[in-house]
Amino acid sequence: IITSTATFGDLGIGGKSSNAATPFVISARSKAANHVARLVLKLQTEEGYTADVKLNLNLGQANILLVDDDNGVAYERHVEQFAVDGALLTATWDIANSGDVTLEDMQKYQAVVWFTGDDNSTSLTENEQTLITDYLAAGGRLLLSGQNIGYDLVEAGTPADTSFYSSVLHAKYLNNDTDEYM
Repeated sequence: IITSTATFGDLGIGGKSSNAATPFVISARSKAANHVARLVLKLQTEEGYTADVKLNLNLGQANILLVDDDNGVAYERHVEQFAVDGALLTATWDIANSGDVTLEDMQKYQAVVWFTGDDNSTSLTENEQTLITDYLAAGGRLLLSGQNIGYDLVEAGTPADTSFYSSVLHAKYLNNDTDEYM
């Protein structure tokens, strides 16, 4: 545990102060392994109020690429929170904002997590299927997640979509709904 103190004087409700003149400096060795460093900033007043602020600092390059292909919906908040909770060093590629990800971009990472949310009409386009096929053929590691991928590619898809689903993803489509209720 490393301790450092900054004194801000009297602050009223909503008051602000800065320690820019004497900042806290956090550094890591240049040879430190890529990882997420979890820090806890403990705040304490002379009157006894305390609060902990948790910080995650990414050290090094991300090793997992999250491909946000949920058609502009906000499913990434769940996937990104899972990564934060697991202290996983990730980068996110948002297809809705940045366009299609490239094979070269995907190959920069140890693994790719691709999620489509509840999209049921464009969960994996023809271009994305080609990209995933090439990525996996080159030895890439992929976790694919989506609520309607099977429906979109098999039940509502073309023969090429169905072939991709079974031959590339090695998946078997049984039904779009289990009809099981708890």
